[in-house]
Amino acid sequence: MPVKRIKKWLSLASENEKLLKEIADVREERQSVDNELQLYRKIKEVSDLQRSHLLGNYETQTQFQNLWFSTADTLSKVRVSMAEFSASAAEQKTSLTESFANYSQVQYILEGISA
Repeated sequence: MPVKRIKKWLSLASENEKLLKEIADVREERQSVDNELQLYRKIKEVSDLQRSHLLGNYETQTQFQNLWFSTADTLSKVRVSMAEFSASAAEQKTSLTESFANYSQVQYILEGISA
Protein backbone atom coordinates (compact mmCIF):
# COMPACT_ATOMS: atom_id res chain seq x y z
CA MET A 1 0.00 0.00 0.00
CA PRO A 2 2.77 2.52 0.65
CA VAL A 3 3.95 2.09 -2.94
CA LYS A 4 0.51 3.01 -4.22
CA ARG A 5 0.51 6.08 -2.01
CA ILE A 6 3.93 7.10 -3.22
CA LYS A 7 2.88 6.64 -6.82
CA LYS A 8 -0.28 8.62 -6.16
CA TRP A 9 1.71 11.32 -4.37
CA LEU A 10 4.25 11.46 -7.24
CA SER A 11 1.39 11.66 -9.70
CA LEU A 12 -0.17 14.50 -7.67
CA ALA A 13 3.19 16.25 -7.39
CA SER A 14 3.66 15.99 -11.14
CA GLU A 15 0.11 17.29 -11.68
CA ASN A 16 0.82 20.09 -9.20
CA GLU A 17 3.98 21.08 -11.10
CA LYS A 18 2.04 21.15 -14.36
CA LEU A 19 -0.63 23.36 -12.79
CA LEU A 20 2.01 25.70 -11.30
CA LYS A 21 3.69 25.98 -14.70
CA GLU A 22 0.30 26.68 -16.31
CA ILE A 23 -0.42 29.35 -13.68
CA ALA A 24 2.99 30.93 -14.35
CA ASP A 25 2.32 30.87 -18.11
CA VAL A 26 -1.10 32.48 -17.60
CA ARG A 27 0.43 35.16 -15.35
CA GLU A 28 3.11 35.86 -17.95
CA GLU A 29 0.49 36.09 -20.70
CA ARG A 30 -1.60 38.39 -18.49
CA GLN A 31 1.42 40.63 -17.91
CA SER A 32 2.03 40.73 -21.65
CA VAL A 33 -1.61 41.65 -22.30
CA ASP A 34 -1.47 44.34 -19.58
CA ASN A 35 1.66 45.81 -21.20
CA GLU A 36 0.00 45.76 -24.59
CA LEU A 37 -3.11 47.43 -23.16
CA GLN A 38 -0.97 50.14 -21.58
CA LEU A 39 0.74 50.70 -24.95
CA TYR A 40 -2.64 51.01 -26.70
CA ARG A 41 -3.83 53.47 -24.07
CA LYS A 42 -0.75 55.62 -24.70
CA ILE A 43 -1.32 55.39 -28.45
CA LYS A 44 -4.93 56.49 -27.93
CA GLU A 45 -3.77 59.39 -25.77
CA VAL A 46 -1.35 60.55 -28.48
CA SER A 47 -4.06 60.12 -31.13
CA ASP A 48 -6.47 62.21 -29.04
CA LEU A 49 -3.85 64.95 -28.72
CA GLN A 50 -3.21 64.88 -32.46
CA ARG A 51 -6.94 65.02 -33.17
CA SER A 52 -7.31 67.97 -30.82
CA HIS A 53 -4.38 69.75 -32.47
CA LEU A 54 -5.73 69.08 -35.96
CA LEU A 55 -9.18 70.28 -34.94
CA GLY A 56 -7.60 73.52 -33.66
CA ASN A 57 -5.71 73.89 -36.94
CA TYR A 58 -8.91 73.27 -38.89
CA GLU A 59 -10.76 75.94 -36.92
CA THR A 60 -7.90 78.41 -37.45
CA GLN A 61 -7.84 77.65 -41.18
CA THR A 62 -11.61 78.12 -41.34
CA GLN A 63 -11.26 81.53 -39.67
CA PHE A 64 -8.50 82.51 -42.11
CA GLN A 65 -10.62 81.35 -45.03
CA ASN A 66 -13.60 83.38 -43.79
CA LEU A 67 -11.35 86.40 -43.31
CA TRP A 68 -9.94 85.90 -46.81
CA PHE A 69 -13.42 85.78 -48.36
CA SER A 70 -14.53 88.78 -46.31
CA THR A 71 -11.47 90.74 -47.41
CA ALA A 72 -12.06 89.79 -51.05
CA ASP A 73 -15.68 90.93 -50.74
CA THR A 74 -14.61 94.21 -49.15
CA LEU A 75 -12.02 94.81 -51.89
CA SER A 76 -14.65 94.08 -54.51
CA LYS A 77 -16.99 96.64 -52.90
CA VAL A 78 -14.16 99.20 -52.80
CA ARG A 79 -13.38 98.53 -56.48
CA VAL A 80 -17.07 99.00 -57.44
CA SER A 81 -17.24 102.15 -55.33
CA MET A 82 -14.09 103.53 -56.97
CA ALA A 83 -15.50 102.75 -60.43
CA GLU A 84 -18.75 104.54 -59.53
CA PHE A 85 -16.79 107.48 -58.11
CA SER A 86 -14.65 107.62 -61.24
CA ALA A 87 -17.72 107.60 -63.48
CA SER A 88 -19.30 110.31 -61.34
CA ALA A 89 -16.10 112.37 -61.43
CA ALA A 90 -15.95 112.01 -65.21
CA GLU A 91 -19.57 113.22 -65.48
CA GLN A 92 -18.83 116.18 -63.20
CA LYS A 93 -15.73 117.04 -65.25
CA THR A 94 -17.81 116.96 -68.45
CA SER A 95 -20.47 119.10 -66.80
CA LEU A 96 -17.84 121.54 -65.52
CA THR A 97 -16.24 121.75 -68.98
CA GLU A 98 -19.65 122.46 -70.51
CA SER A 99 -20.37 125.08 -67.85
CA PHE A 100 -17.01 126.72 -68.46
CA ALA A 101 -17.69 126.76 -72.20
CA ASN A 102 -21.10 128.34 -71.55
CA TYR A 103 -19.52 130.85 -69.20
CA SER A 104 -16.91 131.72 -71.82
CA GLN A 105 -19.63 132.20 -74.45
CA VAL A 106 -21.71 134.35 -72.12
CA GLN A 107 -18.64 136.39 -71.21
CA TYR A 108 -17.79 136.83 -74.91
CA ILE A 109 -21.38 137.93 -75.68
CA LEU A 110 -21.35 140.37 -72.69
CA GLU A 111 -18.04 141.80 -73.80
CA GLY A 112 -19.50 142.26 -77.31
CA ILE A 113 -22.55 144.04 -75.88
CA SER A 114 -20.56 146.32 -73.61
CA ALA A 115 -18.12 147.32 -76.31
